[in-house]
Amino acid sequence: MKANETKVEDFLSANKTQFVIPVYQRNYDWSTIQCKQLLDDILEVGTNKRFDLIADRFLKIWEYPTIDFLNEADNGEINIFEAEDPKYKKLEYAIFFDQKIKVTQVTKLYIEVFKKLFEIQPETFFTTDSGVRIGLTKKSNENGLRQAVPINDTYFIESNIDNNGKFDRIKQALTIFEFEDELTIKYAKK
Repeated sequence: MKANETKVEDFLSANKTQFVIPVYQRNYDWSTIQCKQLLDDILEVGTNKRFDLIADRFLKIWEYPTIDFLNEADNGEINIFEAEDPKYKKLEYAIFFDQKIKVTQVTKLYIEVFKKLFEIQPETFFTTDSGVRIGLTKKSNENGLRQAVPINDTYFIESNIDNNGKFDRIKQALTIFEFEDELTIKYAKK
């Protein structure tokens, strides 16, 4: 066997390249999140000139399938930017970066979101007002924090904020980080 180094787009556009979907993946049920990601990926590939050959071969050979999306409101999941006022409400769960988070309280969601954002891009908290807005500090008794909670081994944030304030801070951070579409919530039924 001989291996050669090559670019992915060169490999995919080679004359003998075949795309095969294994049997064990054919019956996989996709949610609207995965369908949207696939369509976005296909459109992105289609706009890249390097992949025009693939688009000609792949997208023009097969007809686009008809995809029926269930109304996302039917399952109660909603983007946090479109969600109702969280005052006096409990959560059933949240989906953040395609990961389901079992949280029933807005406070727990608030903490989990900021833990993940700090893990992904800690520098953004120091180059924007995000860190100040959430009371980010290294010591739990600094900056007048009333109820400090850790987001990692070193840093704490203020959690003694009403639910509306927590939602506002989450939305502001998601906007700054450009992750507006990454947080979906579902309120618990009363």
